[in-house]
Amino acid sequence: MTKRFRKIKACIIMSVFIVSVFAVFAPSSSAALFNLNGQLQMNVKAITNRTVTPNSAPIEFELTIMYTVAGVGAGVVYFPPNTEVPIDITVDNIPEWATVEVNPASVKVNLDTLKPMKATLLIYADERAPAQAPVDVSINLRSQSIRGLGGQVSEATYGPQRVSFVPGYVPILSYNVKGGTYKQISPMETADFDIELENLANGKTEVEFKIKGLPDGWTASVPNIKTLGSNAFEENSKSTVTLSVQPPKTFGYHFEKQTVQLELTATYYGKTGQQTDTYPLDVTVESRGFSTIGIEIPILIIVFIVLIILVVLFYFKKYKN
Repeated sequence: MTKRFRKIKACIIMSVFIVSVFAVFAPSSSAALFNLNGQLQMNVKAITNRTVTPNSAPIEFELTIMYTVAGVGAGVVYFPPNTEVPIDITVDNIPEWATVEVNPASVKVNLDTLKPMKATLLIYADERAPAQAPVDVSINLRSQSIRGLGGQVSEATYGPQRVSFVPGYVPILSYNVKGGTYKQISPMETADFDIELENLANGKTEVEFKIKGLPDGWTASVPNIKTLGSNAFEENSKSTVTLSVQPPKTFGYHFEKQTVQLELTATYYGKTGQQTDTYPLDVTVESRGFSTIGIEIPILIIVFIVLIILVVLFYFKKYKN
């Protein structure tokens, strides 16, 4: 009886060995006694705000990847302990102004536990990103096929799964005073400074002008607000505004030099609470020369007195004769 049991045991071991060798070395079409299906799923969770600031820190998403095996014979096919299934993660539809990183770019799921694996998606943006315009990228998964004793698991794909985000607005203003920031004029003239503006921000921008420092007796005028388009939306991003400065025009000789302080504030068009940036601009005007303003009244008085004297002399001469 014992001898017979040993023969049966030896036959079973030999059968398992032969099947194993056949499964390893035979063509896949004949080795796959059971064709099983790999199945993929993924959850995406935003770790940070979905608004990415150009040329700043990235936004982050947590990817949770699940893998299962299904099909007839799923409980029969034998896989060695700690067999792992490699799963590649790829991202498509990436805008040219964005950089995307996946860490790690490939995960491995242990078939013994089928524990979900995690990866991190990072999205960066540069200054070309169109502000407040929603964008999405596509995430795809692909698992490799694996072979075990008595069957194989086919490769599996998942996706595309879209992940949406929004580029934030970053104010960037370039400005230049045509002809320089210094002018010499007479008290009777006006100094006009042409300020050339260019919006380098990634969205339509309002530029607000405020006169911060103005010497006593001097006047200045400039538009309150100028709206500039953005190259990110293929709009006209350039314009010119004029700052006009007038020195005192009181009667007499003038030799004065003063600086007028201007403040430019760039903000997103039509939006409150958005990021802003402020730029200072100083211009200097030298007023040199003679002003006749204010001489009118003394001249009128003198003329009036002269007329009275002439009238008196006329009547005095008339009665004397």
